Amino acid sequence: MPVKGLIKRALFPVVGALTYLEIPFRHHRVGIGREEAVAVIDRVSPRPRCSVAAHNEISPQYDLMVVVPVYNVAPYLEACIESMLTQRTTHTFHIVLVDDGSTDGSANILKRYSTNSDVTVLSKENGGISSARNAGLRHIRGRYVMFVDSDDIVAPNAFETMLDMAYRWDADAVEGSVEFFNDDGVVEVQRRSRSRTSADKIKDLRGQPWAKLYRGSLFEDIQYPEGCLYEDSILAYCVHPRITRAYAVNDIVYRYRVNPQGITVTSRKLVKSLDTVWITDYLFPYFVEHYSDTGKMEQLTMLIDQIALNHKRTEGMEKNVREAVFAVSCSWLHQYFNRQDANLLHGKRRMLAVAVEAGDYGAYELVCSRWRFLNN
Repeated sequence: MPVKGLIKRALFPVVGALTYLEIPFRHHRVGIGREEAVAVIDRVSPRPRCSVAAHNEISPQYDLMVVVPVYNVAPYLEACIESMLTQRTTHTFHIVLVDDGSTDGSANILKRYSTNSDVTVLSKENGGISSARNAGLRHIRGRYVMFVDSDDIVAPNAFETMLDMAYRWDADAVEGSVEFFNDDGVVEVQRRSRSRTSADKIKDLRGQPWAKLYRGSLFEDIQYPEGCLYEDSILAYCVHPRITRAYAVNDIVYRYRVNPQGITVTSRKLVKSLDTVWITDYLFPYFVEHYSDTGKMEQLTMLIDQIALNHKRTEGMEKNVREAVFAVSCSWLHQYFNRQDANLLHGKRRMLAVAVEAGDYGAYELVCSRWRFLNN
């Protein structure tokens, strides 16, 4: 393990103990309920109207269909497409390139590929990445589906490696390792251990759509919510709970271009970062209703992790907005869980769950601000 990782691991118990001791001195309650909190958030960033319900046509003609939303990525687009077309594989594949109203010349690049029999080019008015992905999903022509961002690179042999595993194990999903890079070179590599997972380990699948294959039928009645950020949340709440067999491969299958202007870097400065509250307010009740067979502790763990993530995404907001986010978070926990449930968790999740259940904004802020330094 790198020295940085060893230091971080050594600090976990120390930070945890200090946080536990400090909580009693941070007690602070907010004086607003859910209705008022929702109104505060709605004034800053109105609730988007979105839905995950769909009626997509399933007609498998290929082993793999790749959906690629395209919007103003002319400098990187050709490299992305070529990384797929040059895949050496015994399996059949088809690439659906969806031009989401590009204005920078991307459409001209797509036109050159439109005559390739392995490619379909769709053009539409600008509607965002969810809208573009949904356009590609309306006619699912692959037994498996893969999502690729148009400024990224699919690693050589990725199709062969992942499809081999998918067919060998009749997997609902296959996930591989990812290499993060920028103009200066490789920034980071996130490795997945080669393994099969059972239903209770599906939560270990990462939340992003890239570097994965999904069985196409998983998306028969599911679409990405349009008009809001953090659309990838549907995977954890709507798609992954349907999976019973998943496979992880150690091979690097995807090269992700680190964009300093990307959503994960800039969204915390935007009022639209409050979409993380709206998407949770929509998807968590959907998850509980449609996947009631998931254990209560798994549901609570998912909610607590989401509350911590929502805090991170909205930490740049004004204090009254942050307090409103907290009040809405409390309403989720109170609706579905109780204090006894919160006490059954461990580590940082237990500390946060107890704080939220008690309506203790001070403890919530303290635990969330140290989240990455605390033990699970």
